[in-house]
Amino acid sequence: MNENIPEAVPACSVDLLQPDRTHISAWRDKSEFQHVYRQLFESGPEDSEAKEDALQWLNVWMVRHNKSVPVCVRCTATVLEAQLFDLRVQREDGDAANATEIKNIYAGAFTRFVNYVTEETQTYQQHRKRTIAQHVRGIGIEPFLVELRHLCAHRSVSIAIDVFRRSAQYCMDWLKVSYWQRELATMQPVTYGTLHRAKRTPLSDEFCSVLRTYDVATAGLLRTCTNVEQTRSYLTGPEYEALQAEETRRGTDDLRVIAQHLLAQFVRNQRTIAHNLTGVRKVCDAVMSNCRYLMQDPERYRQGHWGKIHSAFFRALAETGCLQELFERLLAVAESDTEDEQKRSMASFWLVMIGTGFQLLKEFKKYCRTLHSQRLVLFRELVGGKAKRKLVAERLAQEWYRRKLKKAAPQQLILGLTVDCPWHLRLDRRQLKTHLSAINKHTQKVLPILFTLVEPPLTAAHQQHLCTMIEIYADSWRSAGGSMPNYEQLLASKTYAVQDLLERLGRARATKKCGLWSQEPDEWLDWDEYPLGITRREGLCKA
Repeated sequence: MNENIPEAVPACSVDLLQPDRTHISAWRDKSEFQHVYRQLFESGPEDSEAKEDALQWLNVWMVRHNKSVPVCVRCTATVLEAQLFDLRVQREDGDAANATEIKNIYAGAFTRFVNYVTEETQTYQQHRKRTIAQHVRGIGIEPFLVELRHLCAHRSVSIAIDVFRRSAQYCMDWLKVSYWQRELATMQPVTYGTLHRAKRTPLSDEFCSVLRTYDVATAGLLRTCTNVEQTRSYLTGPEYEALQAEETRRGTDDLRVIAQHLLAQFVRNQRTIAHNLTGVRKVCDAVMSNCRYLMQDPERYRQGHWGKIHSAFFRALAETGCLQELFERLLAVAESDTEDEQKRSMASFWLVMIGTGFQLLKEFKKYCRTLHSQRLVLFRELVGGKAKRKLVAERLAQEWYRRKLKKAAPQQLILGLTVDCPWHLRLDRRQLKTHLSAINKHTQKVLPILFTLVEPPLTAAHQQHLCTMIEIYADSWRSAGGSMPNYEQLLASKTYAVQDLLERLGRARATKKCGLWSQEPDEWLDWDEYPLGITRREGLCKA
């Protein structure tokens, strides 16, 4: 058995971070990491105080990062804990130390150590079926440690305590070379200037071009144009040329048909990109930077048929999770004091449109549950590409929306067509409280809509209280001719804000149950005036 780790250690990929990136660590800075390294590997083998201090720091790191703490930090803490237990028992009991108890502690430590490092490598190599011995050999650990783990797990052979002690030191030496020294050599402090943000590769020109042309085509539809020629006076030269190119490619000048083809192409491209959070953010970046008319037209065409034109586009965004991200970005724009006023007004318009769309989708699902199953279309049928079933679902949804909204139906987005539509707006009470604190004239209209969508749901009474407070909050400043204040101005003016209502509603009930009795505050009773044993009605109690 090797007592010390070999000089030539294979490159270890455990806890290996990507270079040229900024990573959040469990330690405050490099000096804190270096302090723990010195306590672990530069103190004497019998210096239990230094090692105890190192173990405390390792535990702090594991609390800070929980499951995200590096595997080698957990391995170091596991082996170090066993070594310290051994030292304490030897110091207290000497030769009379219970060897069996020490062996059990070491056995558990080795089992966890091997499990930790192999689970980490298997996570990133699931497609390759390998044994535990192959895994540990690949990261520079001798196979004897796997056999020792096997013997510890099955208790088949009695192992000398000296074997455990040398194996523990072997593990610490491997951790020192494979993790601690590597991290010290590559770790750099971060300042604002050296902060490396994740680089997003730009989307293809073809994807952005399709999005821009779709935006131009739908802008023409919003202006009641029916063919490409009619859009000439509204568009720039390059935009009109892009539409003409689509007219030639599709063999038709019908603007609605061209927009449908472009939307189908966008949906296909989007599904290949928005399969993770990075892709979702890329799509949202593209929408906000390439859909110029979508972002500017609400100022001039607030009563346009937005739902009739764009419902399918927003359903496609919702299907891949992009609509949630887009909604959060628009909300951030509306709440920001540094953004342009026109952008905030645009964001407010789309926030109300999307929020109302989710609100109506929730009601539409409730209505669908009252229908016979033969009239319903399930989401999997739409995903399967059944065109006839999609037409049935669209007719059912449009019929309900016309009945519900009457003449306003073409203006509203239809965000779902089926009773089991899987997407909804994710919003919890903590987020709602944050948005209430940042209320302004651009978010005033969307907040009452969010009250109906928050999870867990608010009671009807709570919603009514919050809506009333928002009205009071807006009217008090509108009558004074000023703009809506921020939260600090609101408190300074002694005007009650939504935050005050939240704090009031969040308090525990005044009545406390004490067995069969209930304790309730009495506003008319002053205990300074009526000490214990005196009542207002009877005066002094007699013994």
